[in-house]
Amino acid sequence: MVKLKGYFLFVCYLLISVTSYASTLLGGEITWKCVTVGNIQKYKFTVIVFRDCSGCSGCLSATDELKVWNMNGVLSTTRNVGLLNAPSTTNQSIKLTRVLQRDITPTCSFPTTNPFNCATGEKGAIEKHVYETGLIDFFGIAPPSNPNSPIRFTWEQNARNLSNNIYSGSMILISNMYPYYPNGSFLAKSIVNCFDNAPNFSENPTPILYSNSQEFNFNNNAVDIDLDDINYELEDPILNSQYINTRQIPSEIWNSYPVINKLNPFGLSTSQYSFNSKTGEFKFKPLTAGAFNFVTKAVSYKQNQKVSEVFRDFQVLILVPNANQNTNRFPSVYPPFAGGKSNYIEVTAGNTLRIPIVVRDSLAGTGAGLSPQTIDLTVNGIAMGLLNADTTMGCPFPPCAMLSKKKNSFSYNLTDNVKPVPIQN
Repeated sequence: MVKLKGYFLFVCYLLISVTSYASTLLGGEITWKCVTVGNIQKYKFTVIVFRDCSGCSGCLSATDELKVWNMNGVLSTTRNVGLLNAPSTTNQSIKLTRVLQRDITPTCSFPTTNPFNCATGEKGAIEKHVYETGLIDFFGIAPPSNPNSPIRFTWEQNARNLSNNIYSGSMILISNMYPYYPNGSFLAKSIVNCFDNAPNFSENPTPILYSNSQEFNFNNNAVDIDLDDINYELEDPILNSQYINTRQIPSEIWNSYPVINKLNPFGLSTSQYSFNSKTGEFKFKPLTAGAFNFVTKAVSYKQNQKVSEVFRDFQVLILVPNANQNTNRFPSVYPPFAGGKSNYIEVTAGNTLRIPIVVRDSLAGTGAGLSPQTIDLTVNGIAMGLLNADTTMGCPFPPCAMLSKKKNSFSYNLTDNVKPVPIQN
């Protein structure tokens, strides 16, 4: 029997005036995957960086470096020709090349057309930069000899956005590779051939949360192509490179510690937030306007052994509207199973599963000047086929899942003259 679970994230963005914050970088993450070259499994690393469009537009260059710490050996320059920088006394360096620079700001039609404009440096607009290494050969590299000292990959720049909940510092992204002992062996599995793909966050994070006393759900939705178990933890950000291999005192990281800390980065009471370590879902009601950092760690386990960690460091901007702006509401998403009462189902492997996705848009108040809204439904995950429409390509274990959309209009009995709202399901 196989348990299947789906997560769907719907975010609405509205524009109001906000306090200006300096600097540039919102956050990002580092991951890697295995690529077969002949009879060798090489490593390809990806660094994703999210830039605040109101910050410095030229602070991220076309090339950069991925630093490697605690490596048990030295990367071969003859097997990685042109892919490495000269090593330092403490770390080795892999060259990075930017392969994508994209404005991922959501489109919006209120109060003006596309008010979040990255090109003009609007606060709230966000740009995604993706860097990749070449195919790295780990010949001569042994597994970490100490499970408490994993191979650590880092990227850093001194341009972290100022935040209300942490002190100022550098933006340092990290991920970890741990030794793996298969089938009870006392010898760690060789890492010369890549055998484990790191977890990968499949959703872009949310740069702005617009609070109107509604509960927000962050679905951190990491996927592991090896089908390893994933557990989620909340972590401290790293603000200074001297703490890459040692832990900084939390009171030196978090403003107003211990009220604000890694497990409660928004400083809420225990009844106002929750975190699910199995799904990575962080649920809370934003109450205070400001910029807040938080770090989610996706931990991958192979046969109950920790093999990799990917840290997503990110800043959200919370806007608390006044009474006149407090008009919008989330769409209602209905559980697909047990007659709309459950998100869980058990199925027999090999059987076809059809999952009904029912979403209903809410109505804007008559005085808000908002027209009925369009729901944009996106689904991601390891099971989805190419463009969500192919059963044979795009997923590692076909048949792949597909998404079909049908649009219907429904009428409501209303006390005002708001038009019927379209629904997609």
